[in-house]
Amino acid sequence: MPRRADLATRDAYKKKKKPTPHKRPGRPARIPTDRQRVFAAEYVSDFNGARAARAAGYSSRNAARLAQQMLASETVIKLVRDLLDQRAKEVAVTRKFLESEALSALRAAKEDKSHSAVRGLIELLAKMSGNLVERREVREIKDWADLTEAELAALAAMDSAPAPSSTH
Repeated sequence: MPRRADLATRDAYKKKKKPTPHKRPGRPARIPTDRQRVFAAEYVSDFNGARAARAAGYSSRNAARLAQQMLASETVIKLVRDLLDQRAKEVAVTRKFLESEALSALRAAKEDKSHSAVRGLIELLAKMSGNLVERREVREIKDWADLTEAELAALAAMDSAPAPSSTH
């Protein structure tokens, strides 16, 4: 059985934790490793940390824990922010290009007096600018009496339709 003094020393050692290098105040961010670069690039693609850790070459068994540790690292946070900023710039350029092309097509459609094309391009530009949001009406049906005759007929037709045969 360990002595009381040994237990006290061991407990004091466990409580005294050194700060990890990436959390020390005032310390500059470290140079990212190859695994950190791969992790950041994969993480930005779908924001799935465990999958990004596996893609960076870490064990599948510890992927979630390692992803959490990597996302706490200032180095990885900086990489992710830089990649997101870069993506935002690329998207903005693409969006600007699409808007200018849609406007050019709109002018051409107006000159050709193609009303359906004008209508479609105006709708596209409204969606791109966020001024048009498609909404779908969802109705809650609590009882059969809430259904219309057309809805009941459609359900009856679905019920009487032959089931698809599965041939292997």
